[in-house]
Amino acid sequence: MERIGRLEVFLICILVQGNTAIDPCTNYSKVYRSDSRGTNCFVEIKSPAVCDRLLKPGWYKAEANGISLEMASSCPPMYSCGTESQLWMDGRSPSVSDGVVNRKVCIRDTGPNDCCNKSKQIQIKNCGSFYVYNISYTDECNQAYCFGNKKCPNRNSPTVQKTSTKQITGFTNTPPPIDPCKSYMNINRAGLRGTMCKIYDVETTVCDRLLRPGWYKVEENGMSLDMPTYCVDSYSCGTAAPIWLNGSLSLQSYETADRTACVKGVGTSNCCSNSISIRIKNCVNYNVYYLPYTDFCDAAYCFGRHECKIEQTTKKETIQTSDGRISNQTVAILGSLVIIILILLIFLGIVTYRYFIRGTTRSSKVKSIKGPVVSIHSIEYIKT
Repeated sequence: MERIGRLEVFLICILVQGNTAIDPCTNYSKVYRSDSRGTNCFVEIKSPAVCDRLLKPGWYKAEANGISLEMASSCPPMYSCGTESQLWMDGRSPSVSDGVVNRKVCIRDTGPNDCCNKSKQIQIKNCGSFYVYNISYTDECNQAYCFGNKKCPNRNSPTVQKTSTKQITGFTNTPPPIDPCKSYMNINRAGLRGTMCKIYDVETTVCDRLLRPGWYKVEENGMSLDMPTYCVDSYSCGTAAPIWLNGSLSLQSYETADRTACVKGVGTSNCCSNSISIRIKNCVNYNVYYLPYTDFCDAAYCFGRHECKIEQTTKKETIQTSDGRISNQTVAILGSLVIIILILLIFLGIVTYRYFIRGTTRSSKVKSIKGPVVSIHSIEYIKT
């Protein structure tokens, strides 16, 4: 009995010590750049976006200026939380009695209705006066978790905070810089961005309001295109407010330079109603452009001098376009098929009706003939 008692005491001590060691309310790290993760903090090209690609998995507390922050529980605006793609919690925050609970985190995309195309699981615990979150690194940059609803702070460079348990924020070594000549995106609707493509020749205008900020290479039919370096015509490049490069494209091999792009206003003399800061890098055989999204629709960047071309990105040969709407060409084809089917049904109905009428007429004639004949024979038989 004495041995059993000692064993029970030993096991209880181990359990108590284990529960104390793993309590996330006293053993956590602080979220990096918590004050830049508010739903009212919008990412800008001049400041680095918040990215959790290198976040070390573990328990975290979000805090800004001594105030604890909760993870956003509703779909945040695009390009908010100091990043390009936001992670927010789809569910309520737990109570203290709930302990550690699992929650679904949605990954917001750059489309207006793309609030939860992808998701992942996290853990949350209510520590009374604050919450701690068991989160891990994101799949790509720039993605980050949203906390609070604050605006962006005024500062030149982010600072790394330390935790109360003297742990670092949990980031691994800084990755090597990405070469935009090898890592870039292809801009959409390149066939409609030529200076000879007028807005009245396109079905839907080109708009870069939802363009994802980043490095872009523009090509059409395998040929790379550059931004025009002259004042373009109004309502060209398939949009209402075309954007052209107010600077030179003369760069050394692999040289990167800052440039200014101008938004063409209405009228021949209004060549630069607004300016946008962009970057260009010479990749020897082509140029890549770092482009931010525009302030309004319809404004779009110009590339090349071609006329309007049917773009492959519209997918007019399919039933639905890339944005989910049925194309006009598809509607016309479906309408023609419906008309042809209706004509065939009407034709078959007419043929069936005529066949039925003819059959009814023949049967009535036979009956009218048989009646008199029978009566005549019967009369003659009586006479004889």
